[in-house]
Amino acid sequence: MPFEKIFVRDSCIHLGKLSDGIPKGVGGPLTALLPAFSEVECKIVLSTIPALVENGCASIACIGPFAEKLHDDIDYLLEDMHRGGTTTTWHTDANDACEYFVFCATSLTPTLLALVANHAALADAIKQTIVDLNKDLN
Repeated sequence: MPFEKIFVRDSCIHLGKLSDGIPKGVGGPLTALLPAFSEVECKIVLSTIPALVENGCASIACIGPFAEKLHDDIDYLLEDMHRGGTTTTWHTDANDACEYFVFCATSLTPTLLALVANHAALADAIKQTIVDLNKDLN
């Protein structure tokens, strides 16, 4: 499935599945929203971190019941990669994660990458957060 592009403020959110990886032509600075709904998924996410960082990822947000552990593992990996300047956050609440991603991250970086489309409720929550933001801006 191709990435869905959603424009908000001066940013573009690329919404896709974890298995889609990083879309061609997308580079940093960028913020990534990564899923943490199972241990297997977290291992896959960890394997994507080097490519994200090489593509200019400046900020990473994790969402799901395993988010805190994934966040810690990413921090250790970033430390090993000598990429301490990359910020990380973790969220277990979908609304909290979406609000951070849409409201805060759009002011941090012009490009956002949400690899959560295989979690339909979360993808829908991102879209609803954008609708709510646009209502507030109008």
